[in-house]
Amino acid sequence: MNGDPDSRKDLQRSRPITKDKSVRSVLNIIRDALAHGNIWTLRDPIQAIIFVKSVTDADKVAPKFSFISVAPDEFRNLLERWFDFLMNLHIPQAMVFEVLKDAA
Repeated sequence: MNGDPDSRKDLQRSRPITKDKSVRSVLNIIRDALAHGNIWTLRDPIQAIIFVKSVTDADKVAPKFSFISVAPDEFRNLLERWFDFLMNLHIPQAMVFEVLKDAA
């Protein structure tokens, strides 16, 4: 994808996530964006964090992409709730590190 987010009309036309969108697909976009460094911000001061999942062809052109745009406060809220959830599972730290070692 070329251009910064502020110049991309397609990234500025975000719509609310519909009820038929699965949690799996939302987390898949966020996971891919984090893994491949496809995280952009919109405007200054930041009004949105944009997580982009792109599918490239053999020429490294991304004809298709999916994205999620979220306000910084909303993303922080997601992270806080996610970490609260994980802490309530009481998983031993050594086990977490073992799983993370194999995840890369």
